[in-house]
Amino acid sequence: MRGTDYSTPATIPQLIRPTLLRACLAGEYLSLGILCFSVAIGLLWLLFGTASPLAATVMVTGCCWTAFRAVGGLAGDFRAGCASVFVTTMGLLLWLLPAKNVPAWLVSSWASPAVLALLSAILFCCDIFDQRKADGRHSSPESRRRRDGLRILFAIGGLFLLWGVGLPIATELYRRGYPDSTLQLERMTLPQHIGFRCGEAFVTLCFFILGANIGSFLNVVAWRMPRGQSITAGDSRCPCCGAVIGRRDNVPILGWLWLGGRCRNCHSAISERYPKVEALTGGIFLTFFFLQLISGGATLPLRTINLYRGILWTVMFAKWDLIGLYLFHCFMLASVLAAVLMIHDGFRLPRRLQLFTLALAVIGPLLFPTLILIPAVPALPAGSRIRIDPIVTALQFSFAGIAVGAASALFFSWVSQRTRMPHERLLRSGDLLWIFAFAGAVLGWQSAVTFLVFAAALLLVCRWSTDGTRWGPAWLLAALLLHHATWRMHWLWVQTY
Repeated sequence: MRGTDYSTPATIPQLIRPTLLRACLAGEYLSLGILCFSVAIGLLWLLFGTASPLAATVMVTGCCWTAFRAVGGLAGDFRAGCASVFVTTMGLLLWLLPAKNVPAWLVSSWASPAVLALLSAILFCCDIFDQRKADGRHSSPESRRRRDGLRILFAIGGLFLLWGVGLPIATELYRRGYPDSTLQLERMTLPQHIGFRCGEAFVTLCFFILGANIGSFLNVVAWRMPRGQSITAGDSRCPCCGAVIGRRDNVPILGWLWLGGRCRNCHSAISERYPKVEALTGGIFLTFFFLQLISGGATLPLRTINLYRGILWTVMFAKWDLIGLYLFHCFMLASVLAAVLMIHDGFRLPRRLQLFTLALAVIGPLLFPTLILIPAVPALPAGSRIRIDPIVTALQFSFAGIAVGAASALFFSWVSQRTRMPHERLLRSGDLLWIFAFAGAVLGWQSAVTFLVFAAALLLVCRWSTDGTRWGPAWLLAALLLHHATWRMHWLWVQTY
């Protein structure tokens, strides 16, 4: 008897369908766990939650739906995704507004409505990918990319409304159910709360858009600068027919998706690297917006974390020292990303790029001493009569970082040659010198050493786990991101020992 082929739509069952969640062994275990949790939560609410019939009905129905979805029920169906969103919303509402007469242990244990909302949210994420895969069987790549653009817009709008409107409404409902007279004067009204949360969401979106636009500029730099072309003069053009790309088609990420990845004039394919670089740069800006900026500098060493944090106290009531550090470090990460793209394309880093970025790295601390987090030499004891000019301190910081970074690059080049894999193309020593010296000039000579440790560790991991050619120079950027995200943590560890 021949096996059934589930890859074609004609043989897919009506109810139980192949799903991304069960595409591998780990997914099967996750699916089984969601199924068991859903059944157990539904039984507990059926046995002990009937004192509140409405809450018990919602929970039992939601558990039945989650269990059905966990085994692949209606996978890839738009209506299934809508139902999962409804179950997630109802679970969150029951968690924020717990029903009276329900045992407290049932609401606060692993059978809480919040757990059901989490399980349903996981299934909703799988629904998105299942629906995209189902659409891909019947549509061209171009139309699928256009739909992806619309999905991104709907997702952004949904998150905006969820944070800007849904959270204030849920908070207001919770406060009405559990009034607290001690904080009445400090509370915002519902319209004020909605305006405040919408402002937070808008500022967050602006920082991602800023990063995506800089990523679009990095694509221009990585393409034109190695070829000796101007990066400021001339409009963006199709690499095949030379037609000027219109402004509506030049929107980062979405412009490529709306065009279906093809030129509007000649319909030739446009590389996927453009939206990927824009999304990566936007993600970097957004990640350090959370980790470094609105956290009050929680990842920065030798700096007291701001007492008042968040978007309001950091961005709207601008803390310029922290904003300056964030922009300075994002400039470093964006420059290294542009260099990684050029090295990946097989070009030598242009001399003008190296000199320009190093010059800005040196001039920045001269103009703004707050950009120096770790001085090159220990500070003099309090009460000392010796006064060091801030210009001298800034020059010590920059040139010590450049010198130690260059020495770290030479050592790293030696380690790279000694551990070289067959058929692996080594990075040019001049490119390595610039990357390490630039990182040292921006972060300090101490960070050049720790960056060397991260880079060497990632290099060895990439070589032992693969043939050494898959990652290219990308692990250098990954090492710098990892170093920057854990900067305060590993600096405290260095100080301890």
